[in-house]
Amino acid sequence: MPRKRPAENQDSTCNCLHSIIWAAQSPIAGVVGFRPKTKKQLGSAAAFPSLNRSDTLDSDIGCFPFPLLLPDDDLALDPTHPAQPVHEWLKDEDRNKVTPMRRTIYVAAPPTTHSHLTNFSAAPIAAASTQVDAPSAALLTEYLAAFYHGMPVRALPVQMEFRTWDEKPINVKARSRTKRSSAAGSSWIGLAAGTTLTRIRTRPAPDGMFKRQLNSDDMLDAVLAALPDDAYAVVMLVHHDLWEGEEDEESHFICGRAYGASRIAIVSSARYNPALDEAQNLNDAHGWPASHCAAFVHSSCEGTASKRKKRKEPSPEPPTGTKSDALLETSPMRAAINAYVTAMNDEPSPASTWLARVARTAAHELGHCFGLDHCVYFACSMQGTAGIAEDARQPPYLCPICVRKLSWATGFEGHNDPTLFAAVPSHPGATRPRRNVAKPSVSKGGQGFKQPDEAVLLVHIRDRYVALRQFCAAQSNGPLFVAHAAWLDSVL
Repeated sequence: MPRKRPAENQDSTCNCLHSIIWAAQSPIAGVVGFRPKTKKQLGSAAAFPSLNRSDTLDSDIGCFPFPLLLPDDDLALDPTHPAQPVHEWLKDEDRNKVTPMRRTIYVAAPPTTHSHLTNFSAAPIAAASTQVDAPSAALLTEYLAAFYHGMPVRALPVQMEFRTWDEKPINVKARSRTKRSSAAGSSWIGLAAGTTLTRIRTRPAPDGMFKRQLNSDDMLDAVLAALPDDAYAVVMLVHHDLWEGEEDEESHFICGRAYGASRIAIVSSARYNPALDEAQNLNDAHGWPASHCAAFVHSSCEGTASKRKKRKEPSPEPPTGTKSDALLETSPMRAAINAYVTAMNDEPSPASTWLARVARTAAHELGHCFGLDHCVYFACSMQGTAGIAEDARQPPYLCPICVRKLSWATGFEGHNDPTLFAAVPSHPGATRPRRNVAKPSVSKGGQGFKQPDEAVLLVHIRDRYVALRQFCAAQSNGPLFVAHAAWLDSVL
């Protein structure tokens, strides 16, 4: 969830050929104190509780590279962030479980603006003159339906509307958990959802990029008022710039926030507008998948060892000429990079680029509603991010550990069909289920966990990939979607 000022762009022009792929651990991992997981640890992290096996994980780095971990990336700043294995995610008491009564994801369209509310544009102040169509809630809904394959994803039936705070309908909600700030330039508007009007704090954007920002904490109350009974989660799309916390806190902006316990995510498209790329010093030349270009990784990490306390010397040069490099040339990452380069050379659609950026963040924030923590295992859509530039370098796919968590929630949890689950272990100490027994198995901890049938799980994951491939293929003028489609083709 980017919230920092963008760093100075290191490649405003780029003639890089991305000839070598960097898929191994970061050259500065030891410098910053990050310890990548071993193959055994990765296998254990992917296993469900009743299967103590390490052979359930295909962790080919040509398909799932390790985290980039460049200087000032989220993992470089927080290298000891705890991992979340599948079994810990499953037993998390705070996790919202999917149930037969709550299994629909809703997408709330951007609020309309009442005619009485003047001078409240979401448009940026410092932007290129080119007008770009903002991402639509309809296309975002389609993408999320593929990403969260197995669960219904629908448009929220309530259309919200921004109004002046003086126009109070039947029920009025003013936040009592926050102080009425007297900060210079602060003011309030109302956000109507049905018969409820919620007070939303606004303020001038600290960096002057937008005229005003909306407070994301206040937006939460408005979405809660419109939460349907059958909703597992709601993601709200807004085109205005957002910030979180109090007016005097040093939060420049956020692009997304998940309130997991409330099952609500809010995503802002504002900072992802390609018309702002120049003003924000952003360049897609080394956006994902080209972010795994070895020359780019090496140049980004150059000099880091001399600036930090040395724990381990970084690799002086990107590795070349190894057997692994040859294998990477036929890998899904190579297919994605080749497709990305071609699409970037074919005058990509700014609207599709904008949609791809928003869709990736929306999927990430919804993942938190499913209880998924920030991923530290691989480059993954669930990685944390320390800035909007890092956001662009991260993949749209889930790593092989996070996808097993999500697939359990979207394809198995809340279902009673015995054909979805593995059989009872043949004896109390068994670690592998005996086939052809209808009764679902129970974990050795005795908590009644039903072990998913591994074959059925893999089919569900494949079907999810197919659904994503279909959506991405339809966005043929967007480099990120084209690259994702090529990656999916190679994986499938």
